[in-house]
Amino acid sequence: VGEVMSIGRTFEEVIQKACRMVNPALDGLEGRDSGLVVDESEISLEEQLKTPTDTRLFAVQAALEDGWSVDKVYQLTKIDKWFLSKLKNISTMRQACKDKDNLDDLVSKNAAERLRALKIAGFSDRQIARYCDAAEGQRGEAQVRNLRKAYGVLPVVKQIDTLAAEFPAQTNYLYMTYSGDADDIPESPHSSHLPSPVANDAGIAGVPPRTP
Repeated sequence: VGEVMSIGRTFEEVIQKACRMVNPALDGLEGRDSGLVVDESEISLEEQLKTPTDTRLFAVQAALEDGWSVDKVYQLTKIDKWFLSKLKNISTMRQACKDKDNLDDLVSKNAAERLRALKIAGFSDRQIARYCDAAEGQRGEAQVRNLRKAYGVLPVVKQIDTLAAEFPAQTNYLYMTYSGDADDIPESPHSSHLPSPVANDAGIAGVPPRTP
């Protein structure tokens, strides 16, 4: 069917990142909300799970969001239960967000811990905003972003050791994650002067500075 590379520190994080990279229209890994699950009046959900396709992942997620057990999904898909249990974690955390009345309710207790747990599991600010009935689109996304910044929930830059510790790695093979307390490399003094991610006169997209 294909493959994608995504880097993170939890499976939940990397699978949600992968979904966003493959399809920019997606906010993360979701079932029916993705718009990629075939209407069950045409093909039953059970049949969608049995047949390997490029959208079966979203059907699997729909089943887990509907409350299907890991064992039941495994019987239909033969996907290893370790992976299914991680997908189940995503559906459980999604539902926990949706059970909150609003963003204020989400952060009413253990705010930093809750927001960090969601980010470690790969949820985008836009997903969290939708689940908690915040403002639509970029306004809701900005609300969540400002909220987590206020609670100190910020990403860090980590470096992959491309030489397996045999020699000091100098390659800037970097990724951002919320699973960490400090950057692996110091911030460049030039980062604030990098161009914005729009085409310049030469028609080449600039590289944006890191934003939390």
